[in-house]
Amino acid sequence: MLVLVLVVPATSSAAAKWLTDPTCTATSTTLACSGRATGVARQNNNPLGAGLSPLQAGIALTVHYTRQDPVFDVYEGGYASLWLFGVDIKNAETFTIDFSPFPQPSRLGARILCDSGLWARDLSYYDVAIGVGWGFGSGNEQVILTHPVAMAHS
Repeated sequence: MLVLVLVVPATSSAAAKWLTDPTCTATSTTLACSGRATGVARQNNNPLGAGLSPLQAGIALTVHYTRQDPVFDVYEGGYASLWLFGVDIKNAETFTIDFSPFPQPSRLGARILCDSGLWARDLSYYDVAIGVGWGFGSGNEQVILTHPVAMAHS
């Protein structure tokens, strides 16, 4: 019997920290966030490819939509539970990540329930968080640092 043992050297992200806490600015069409993190080291090198990507900053948030006729609300996203996507970054360098929500909900069920297509999107963003790690948007994110962001609207 042959037994294969995978030895992965342990690296630590114990030194991972924010050099500049993430901040975001919102306009009627876009949420722009920036920050700076350092000391983020990959915890393992998964040979199956799960969560592998360059170091990334990711964004999670909630967007509120209201159907106009008849009126009902739809919320998409959710704090640090749905990482929407990521952008490649480098340790100790300032990063910027921008997000522009759809004018109507992206979930098929919400769109089917609103055959008129009359949606209004709340121009505020809720439960915003920025994370640093790998694989954002893949459903198999490896998040090392997370920071909730208080919003400034312009």
